[in-house]
Formats: sequence, structure tokens, C-alpha cells
Amino acid sequence: GAGAGGRRIPQLPEVPVTADARLALKRMVNAYKSLHTFQSTSLADLTFDFGQRNNVRQESLIKYSQDPPRAMSRVKDPVGGTNLFYGSGDTVVHYFGISNQYVRRSVQPTLSAMVDRMHKDSPQILSPLVFATSRDLPPGISEAHLERDDVVDANVCAVVTGKFDTQYMTQISERLFGAPLQAKERTYRIWIDRKSSLMRKVAVVMRWDRLTDKRKAGSYTSDPLIQF
Repeated sequence: GAGAGGRRIPQLPEVPVTADARLALKRMVNAYKSLHTFQSTSLADLTFDFGQRNNVRQESLIKYSQDPPRAMSRVKDPVGGTNLFYGSGDTVVHYFGISNQYVRRSVQPTLSAMVDRMHKDSPQILSPLVFATSRDLPPGISEAHLERDDVVDANVCAVVTGKFDTQYMTQISERLFGAPLQAKERTYRIWIDRKSSLMRKVAVVMRWDRLTDKRKAGSYTSDPLIQF
């Protein structure tokens, strides 16, 4: 799972306790949308298999501001090196640390456009960046259940579990592998702070059937997997 490291939890108004999982998710999205600025750091034990299995500790930094619209996402691990996005004005810059290359793309000067561009190049799965630009529920969520309360870093959290939508899984596979693979596992678990409604921790398992794309089946030794 991925948990907050140096997350700055702002003072947000407390809301009544709910037993409705979808309402808890909507409150979380609204909390991120209500923030003028946000910054968080996190650590994740990430397992991914795109033909070869890797287990890495990944460090992440996320920042955004609503006015003026700016967004930044930086992830760093021993396998992929540093992968950085920075959006400001009408430009999103993507930096690849291993090859020391920069790619600049033009976008509309809005936070939503910046995050959409980042998501197309590198899927932002259950990221605060996506929450801040979502309509009501996090994108891709099809099922939601309130599991239990839990404590993360001395903070009481509602634990929401469920599944991603199969169409969303297909979109993610197309962006990662260039093929519409069939989902085999698509679960998530989110720890939502009962006071601030912000995400304290998240766990995801995404697995696809490599055999649904005969052209690339031989390039995988196992089913493609993302787990954190």
C-alpha cells in the first residue's frame, strides 16, 4: 500500500460520520477540490510486471494549485529512475530521469487539462491530482463498500473497498501496454480520514490477461500486474 509521508493536512471542516461508501468517496473528492493548494509526499511498496517482475520502494511528491493552475507529479524508484511532470500555463513538461530527456506538450491553461495530459502519458491511479479535477466520484470506480474504521498514523479513517470499472481497466491497459487487455483483478482499498476526508492510505491491485492480445502475448512471461 501507499501511505502519506510528509503530507500537509489542511484544516477542513469536519463532516458527520457516514456509513455510505459512495458518500465517503464523494466527500473525499470534494475535499481535494476545495483546496486552493495541496502538497503531499508518500512512499509505496510497488510491484509491477510488464514482462519482468519488479518490487521497488517508490517515492512520490504531488503538488497542485487552483489559481493560478499548476500541477506537479514526481515519482522516483530504483528501476524507473525519476519521472517528473510539471504543468503551468499552457504547457506540461515530462522529464525522464534515466534518459535525461524533456518532452513539452501544449494544453489548455486549466488544472483539469494539465492532469488529463499527465494521465494520458502516465496513468494517475487514485491520485490527489485526479481527485482535484474529478466530477464527484474518483474516475474508474464501479463498486464501493464501507469495510470498517481503521487507524493510520493516529488518525481514524473510514476504509472503503471495491472494484475498478472494466472499461477503465481497458483504458489503463491501452495506455500502459498499447493493447486493450481484459482485466483479471481490479481491486482498491482507500483509507479516508474521518475528520478531513482526505486520503491517508491506498492499496491497489490491477492485473490483466496477457492472452487477450495475441500479438503481444509472447512478450509477457506472466499476466501484466500493478500492485501497491
